[in-house]
Amino acid sequence: MKNYATKDIRNVVLLGSSKSGKTTLSEAMLYEGKVIDRRGTVEAGTTVSDNTEFEQTNQKSVYATPLYAEFMNAKFNIIDAPGSDDFSGGALSAFKVCETAILTVNAQQGVEVGTTIFSRYAKQYQVPMIIAVNQLDHEKANWEQTRTSLKEEFGKSIAFVQFPVNPGTGFKSFIDVLTMKYYVFTDDNGTRESHDIPAEYADEAEMMHQELMETAAMGKDELLEKFFETMELSAEDMAKGLKIGVRDGSICPVLCGSAMTGLGVEMLMQTIIDLVPVATDMPAEAAEDDDGNAIEVAIDPEGATAAIVFKTISDQYGKYSMIKVVRGKVTSDMALYNVTTGNTEKLGRLYFMKGKKGEETKEICCG
Repeated sequence: MKNYATKDIRNVVLLGSSKSGKTTLSEAMLYEGKVIDRRGTVEAGTTVSDNTEFEQTNQKSVYATPLYAEFMNAKFNIIDAPGSDDFSGGALSAFKVCETAILTVNAQQGVEVGTTIFSRYAKQYQVPMIIAVNQLDHEKANWEQTRTSLKEEFGKSIAFVQFPVNPGTGFKSFIDVLTMKYYVFTDDNGTRESHDIPAEYADEAEMMHQELMETAAMGKDELLEKFFETMELSAEDMAKGLKIGVRDGSICPVLCGSAMTGLGVEMLMQTIIDLVPVATDMPAEAAEDDDGNAIEVAIDPEGATAAIVFKTISDQYGKYSMIKVVRGKVTSDMALYNVTTGNTEKLGRLYFMKGKKGEETKEICCG
């Protein structure tokens, strides 16, 4: 794997109720990022994320699993968090190192108790969100119910970027109201064609485009002024406003698709690249010096090395500490000061993790 600059790294945590499709989405993202050459399933116990016997037997995530994917010259660090509130600690630890949450919503159920719980956690920890409405290909998918429940739950912050055409077993297309294009998916690998919007959907698309434009304009004063003057914003201006709104948590974009078939996953990953903040956009980390005084450690690729340990796991081969580098870079031959023990510790091998497997690397860059 090549080394990525901080600006090209995206750290996301997958949240949502049990059975909303987080693990299936993580599998689709790994497939899209060429980490795996076929998608496993939760039912068969073959996903990269749910890799323990307990998880595979019970068909549910118990641990927050770190994964990665490479896509469009960007590196995705993905944490698949458990959907059960009993194991919510995994999500809370992920908030420490992820700049954005992808909140999956089951199109059969709309907003569920877990949706509310995890969205409140994200708000509490000031982690921006993108909502991915999943399972729109299920026979019981109900887009209108889902859309209504999202509006009721999230109010004016909600921003519908896409809406599906023929949700249910015939779901193979959706309309993107940012670009005003009609996308038709031609196979199970997510291959798509873009067309002009069919006449029967033109009025709904225009109405949602206007709503999205108004929401995007709220992201920046100059965009709001421009909108009031002309009542129009370009797609580029709208994307700029959405990015600002996502970063400060005032806007929550909604996309749609099916993680099982991969429909819409590529566009979700492209949206993550385009809209979500990177590490250097985020506030400095709170810390303490040797005397216990409060200090701040800003994200700085050129600074003296500093990293956060957010998870430790043990297996038959030893103990692994999962870290996020917040300053400088970490190399495999480096000795670092452990602020908890007061000792200097020499590092062993470094890995990028994908479930229980790792790809060895010589250095980990900031972000």
